[in-house]
Amino acid sequence: MTRAVVTTALALLLASLTPSPSRAAEDAPRWVEDRIQAFLLERVPEGPVRVAIPPLGDFALEGVDPETAAVEIATDAEEPLRGRVSLTVSVVRGDEVLARRTVPVEIEEATVALVAVRALARGAVLREGDVALRPVAGASDRRAAVSDAGEVAGRRLRRSVPAGTPLRAAWLEDVPLVRRGEPVRLSLVSGALRIEATGLARQDGRAGEIVRVESQTSRREVIGRVGTDGVVHVAF
Repeated sequence: MTRAVVTTALALLLASLTPSPSRAAEDAPRWVEDRIQAFLLERVPEGPVRVAIPPLGDFALEGVDPETAAVEIATDAEEPLRGRVSLTVSVVRGDEVLARRTVPVEIEEATVALVAVRALARGAVLREGDVALRPVAGASDRRAAVSDAGEVAGRRLRRSVPAGTPLRAAWLEDVPLVRRGEPVRLSLVSGALRIEATGLARQDGRAGEIVRVESQTSRREVIGRVGTDGVVHVAF
C-alpha cells in the first residue's frame, strides 16, 4: 500500500479536529496541527495506518504569526512509531517558548479490506458498488476481513451490515442455485446411460449440496447433488 493511502487516512482523521469558529481561540491553530501531521507521516510504518490525535485545546496561540514561529516536535519512541506515543510539541519564536505541551497519539497499523459503502440488509446479494477497499484497523477486523472482491460478488449476506463496516467471510453465503418450489433440470446417470429430465425442487440447494427433487415424469422423489450449473445430478 502506498504512502498516499496513509496520507489520506491521516488527513481524514485530522480534518475532524479542525476548530469550529466557537473554539478557534482555544484550540491550536491549523498550522500546528499540520506540522504534527507532517511529523507523523515521516515516522509511521509503511502501509495504511490509523492515527488518533486528541483535541489540542491547551495551545492558545491567538495572534501568533506562523511566519515568525516554529513548531518543534520530539518523542522518545522508536521509529517507526506504533501504539501509544507521547509527543512533546513546542511552539517557539527565536529563543522564546510560546507554548509547550505533551500530546498523546495512538498509531495503529491497518490493512486494506472491503467495507460496506452503504447500509446493507440481510439477504442482500452483493453487487459492484456495494463495497469498496478501505484501510481497516483493529486486530479482530484485520484477521476476519475480506479483501478479494471475487469472494463477495454475487454472494448473499447472512446478516445486515452497517455502512462503513468491514465485511467478514462468515457473514457471506452462496446464493442457492436451486430454489424450493421451482423447476430444475435433472441429470440421471447410470454408467454410460444419461437421461435428462425436469423436476420440482423440494428444498433450496447451493452448489455441491444434496437436495430432494420430485421428478415431473415419474412423480417420484429423487435425491441428487447440485452442480455449479444448477443441474441436479442423480445417480441411479
